[in-house]
Parts: sequence; C-alpha cells; structure tokens
Amino acid sequence: MKRTNPRKKRRTSRRSEAQPTKDPNSQASESSHQSPKDVAGQSQPAPEHPVRDFRVGPNIGKIGHAFEALWTTVGPYLASNMADQVLSVPGRGAGNKQELTLLFADICGFTAVAELMDPQECVNILNAYFGVAVEAVLDFGGTVDKFQGDSIMATFAAAPGRERHQRRAVQCAVRLRSAIQHLVIPQMPLGRLRLGIGISTGIAVVGNVGPSSRRDFTAIGDVVNVAHRLQSISEPDQIVISEETRQGIGEDLRVEALGTLKLKGRTEPVAAYLVP
Repeated sequence: MKRTNPRKKRRTSRRSEAQPTKDPNSQASESSHQSPKDVAGQSQPAPEHPVRDFRVGPNIGKIGHAFEALWTTVGPYLASNMADQVLSVPGRGAGNKQELTLLFADICGFTAVAELMDPQECVNILNAYFGVAVEAVLDFGGTVDKFQGDSIMATFAAAPGRERHQRRAVQCAVRLRSAIQHLVIPQMPLGRLRLGIGISTGIAVVGNVGPSSRRDFTAIGDVVNVAHRLQSISEPDQIVISEETRQGIGEDLRVEALGTLKLKGRTEPVAAYLVP
C-alpha cells in the first residue's frame, strides 16, 4: 500500500489557495480598461474626457460648414491666389528667393481730388478701380500683393505653360491702362482715372513678414523698391519698366528708351523704358 506524504499535500493545498483561478471574462474586461501607456509598460492615468475623432461620422460635415463660414467672412480680405503661394513656401513661410516681376499702379492726382470728396465717394471710386485692376492681374497669372491707398502692388512669377512673367506683367499693365479709361469718374480731371505704372524684375524673398501676432505675406527686395520708384516718376497714362523687365518681354512689344535714371534712395542708376 502506497503512503501519501502529508507535508507535500499541505503545500499543494496552500499553493492553490494563494493562486485563485481568474475568470477569462474578467481578464478581458480589465485589459479593455488599460490605457495605451499601460500596454507599453508605462502606467498613466486615463484622460478625464474622451478624445473625439473629428475625421469620422457627422463631425466631418460640421468642420466643412465651419471652414465655409470662415472663408465667406475672411476670404474677400485675401488675394485670390495668395493661399497657393503661402502653401508653396516651406516650413512656416519664412520665405524663399525667386525671380519676380513687380508691378505698381497708382491713380495720378487722386489725393488732391479726394480731399474735396465725401469719404464714401472715395471708397466707391477705389472699389471700381480695384475691381478692374484685380481682374487684369489675375487674367495674366499675377498675384495681388496688397492695396496701398489708391495704389496696387502685384507680383508675377514663373508659371508652367505660361509666357515669361516679365511679358505677362507688361501685358497686364497695357490692359489695365486701357480698361481703366472706360470708368466714368466725373470728379476726376477729364472725367476718368489716369494711372502711373512702374514695373521691375529681379530677385526677391517671398514669405511672411512681421511678428506672429500680425503677419503679412509679401515680397521683399530691391526689385520692389525699383518698381515703386519707377511708378512714382511715371506721368499719367505712362508705363515705365526697367532694363531687366525689357529683356524678358520679347521683340514684338515696342518700348522707348528713357535713358539712365537716378531714382530716389538708390546709389546705382536704372535704365528705364516707356511702353507706348
């Protein structure tokens, strides 16, 4: 007859008492409450509020409506194709160098006339003028950079499948000079607006300027100053361009040499041409 060791039996019973059998359902329940950090072996308390995934369900429609409402309110304050330029700049839009053609167009004699006008009349005239100017700029693949009083600043850059930016800028200026004559403005001399336009080509940095609280996406460089100075010396209905611009417009666009000009604020003179 085989005898049983009483000590070994006691050890076995105590071990079974110390390690009770777990219910498989309770284990699944416990594991489902673990946070991702717990699974990785780093314990962390669960968030107080559940994270909502806005990419799915009815939330995607709410986001779409929110962006639509925002663009309806803010969109008119932005240049029509400025968003594409902002997204094309790497990083936070700090800026990159590129060759551009800059155009400045200003209403000649408007400041003196505006002094005698009701402010609302000034706004109505400017809105009519800017409407014609923006349409011309966009038709020739340019970007409206900003409005400054009664002046407009536009940029033209290389674009696949389009003519050179120098040529498009000059064509835009010719179109604008012609189209603006059809605006009847009784308050102005001759009953219409007359523009002075300056155009220059060169390297500029395109990107964000200003602190994070108020940024302006624009072009900075000597080419901007030259275009603005050429505009300031232009007479009514004149389009004055730089040598760098003339080199890129083609032989079929006729120009008249104005000689070498000394521009305010620049040490180097600039060769300028008139577009008849």
